[in-house]
Amino acid sequence: MKKIISVIEKLPVWYSLGAIFLYSLLSAEFFSTFLRLFPYEEVIHNIFRVFLSISYVVNILSGFIGWIIYAFLFHLMAMLLGGYATFKKFLFASAYPYLIPACMIIAGIILLSDVQPLSLGDSEKLLIQHPAVQLAKNIINYSIISCYLIISILVHYIYRINYIYAFLSVVIPVTTIWLITELVKATMI
Repeated sequence: MKKIISVIEKLPVWYSLGAIFLYSLLSAEFFSTFLRLFPYEEVIHNIFRVFLSISYVVNILSGFIGWIIYAFLFHLMAMLLGGYATFKKFLFASAYPYLIPACMIIAGIILLSDVQPLSLGDSEKLLIQHPAVQLAKNIINYSIISCYLIISILVHYIYRINYIYAFLSVVIPVTTIWLITELVKATMI
């Protein structure tokens, strides 16, 4: 594993940026494909196209921003738990595990291509409960979990901390962000 990580650390920065761009681009395409399944009237057709275009760009940018923020939080936790490495070294090494969810997003897009768009009278819950939509969602979510597990292994080798601390340096920020979003969601209802 050390050899793999040393090879990853020596790869050009553009490869890391390309991996995150691919992940972000596929995420944007997945959300765009999902949004096209919902009905819209002819009157708002042009507004919907503008929204999809803006959403596409925002999804790509949020992929990069999310990668940097998560990598920074993982870096801080690893440093707090006794590890030592530069943020730049970890940031670019942490991009490659995102290729796993990128591959699964391709599978999700293929699954969504078989789903028929709803008619105006249908309930949106029917679409969300559709087996292909559920399978696509689960495939992508589980691939992100595997991505974080691989990142925890990277933290172990790059920061030279034990596996438990490496695992905690990934789990604590992810869980904290998840709890904050759940808290915000609960207060919005």
